[in-house]
Amino acid sequence: MMKILVTGFDPFGGESMNPAIEAVKGLSDEIGGTEIVKLEIPTVFHKSAVVLEETTLPIKAMVEAIKEAGLPSSVSNTTGTFVCNHIMYQALKRLLTSKIKMICKLPEAQRTKR
Repeated sequence: MMKILVTGFDPFGGESMNPAIEAVKGLSDEIGGTEIVKLEIPTVFHKSAVVLEETTLPIKAMVEAIKEAGLPSSVSNTTGTFVCNHIMYQALKRLLTSKIKMICKLPEAQRTKR
């Protein structure tokens, strides 16, 4: 069975929760015959090895399909800063023999007034 690793960071910056990991926790354990492996990542920053790899997935077509479904979507050439880049580089380093590589970052949740 194919597996997809879906990660989210633990709460950081003084927040009591992180909507990313909450979304991950809410996923089914299996989607369309694919096992969903969920992992909470601590926000601990280390230097990351520079590994330059590109995905072989049809990213532009995927973005267009998402837009056609009525959802906002765009291509980014960075996962952002903080621990996100470290996680991406480490994941890519471990997948050097794989032909499919991708990291998908969800945007920051809009805050509501407290």
